[in-house]
Amino acid sequence: MSSHSSATTPATTAHVLHRGLTESVDYRDVVRLFHDALALDDEDVARAAGVLPVTVRRWRSSADKSKIRRWEQVDDLRALTSFLLRSGLLEPDEVRQWLRGRNSDLKYDRPLDLIRAQEFERVLAAAEMYIRRLQALEVEQSVPANTPQPLPEGAERVAPRQSESEV
Repeated sequence: MSSHSSATTPATTAHVLHRGLTESVDYRDVVRLFHDALALDDEDVARAAGVLPVTVRRWRSSADKSKIRRWEQVDDLRALTSFLLRSGLLEPDEVRQWLRGRNSDLKYDRPLDLIRAQEFERVLAAAEMYIRRLQALEVEQSVPANTPQPLPEGAERVAPRQSESEV
């Protein structure tokens, strides 16, 4: 997770992008939002949709008035990016990196490739695991170091041994 020094927080940015991704019904708006707000390049969207980058450029520029034939994959990419941003734990560049990178939860496949292969549920499950790990890490980092951790059920706290000089 990156830290931001500007007035815009990751949560604010994520909220604006999430709202745009969930409220936008025109596919051209969704494709433009991928490009402009998330900095997903045409190759990323093309990879997920299974089309050529020039096709994505036509979608984005509105020069191609035809309906996107691969709307299902574009919609899956929209839903996934919205989910990741809604967590409030990731900035747009971190979402982009996650989508592009090999993922151990996906047997080292890339999420963009699996969206193209219509394996949205598998990618979403990996995204959910990733967010849960980030949430756990955030909680772990918020607990002060000298705070006693809860003991497992049935365990008893043992007093530290005293040295012979303390006796």
